[in-house]
Amino acid sequence: MRLFGPLRHRAQYKKLAAKDMQNAEEWYKSCFTMLTESAAKNTYGVRATKEEVSESRRLLKAKTLEIKACQGMN
Repeated sequence: MRLFGPLRHRAQYKKLAAKDMQNAEEWYKSCFTMLTESAAKNTYGVRATKEEVSESRRLLKAKTLEIKACQGMN
């Protein structure tokens, strides 16, 4: 009976290790999915902000040229 004790503990250890590995993998996949979604949202936000900055620069340049044209009239 004593010979089977270590084998039983080893089997329990393997089962526990497999369960821990599965939990770790599920946690990793969950985090990876969350970060991927967050990155996609942030990419969209950055793109929208860049477009807004470009539009503001274009308007600023147009107004600057308009001011210079008005100054040239006087």
